[in-house]
Formats: sequence, structure tokens, C-alpha cells
Amino acid sequence: MSIPGIGYLNASAFIASIGNGQAFTTAKEFAVWLGITPKQFASDNKSVMGGIRMRGDGYLRKMLIHGARAVINHASKKQDALNQ
Repeated sequence: MSIPGIGYLNASAFIASIGNGQAFTTAKEFAVWLGITPKQFASDNKSVMGGIRMRGDGYLRKMLIHGARAVINHASKKQDALNQ
């Protein structure tokens, strides 16, 4: 089974950058490290979203964004449940 948008180049960039991923306890922690989600500050019942920090591996971030764009571009041309 393959993940749409993840090919040989993206998979090898993942392995080269994070290995088996044991440094991250959650997927959100990995996404924040990579710089694809904004930082969140929370106190009591107030939550403020910060800016996106360009941390982590820039090449891996770029490859994932290109893969996601390719999936979105081709999804409009298909009629199956996954692409809708």
C-alpha cells in the first residue's frame, strides 16, 4: 500500500532526516519541528496561534509540499471516494 504524494524521493528524505522517528512522541510534534504547523500558545481558556517557524529539514518540507500539491492537482480529475 502506498501513500499518495509519497514516492521514493520523499520516503528516502524521511529516512535520511528523521530515521525511524523515535525522537518525536506525537505526529503533531513532528509537524511543528518540520515547520508545517503554527506554534500554539495556550493559557487558561485562551489560545493564541503563533507563526510558522521554518525549522527542521527544509528539503523534506519542500518535498512534502510538492507531493501534496501533486495529489491535490490530480484529485480533481478522479471520481473515486478517496479523491472526492
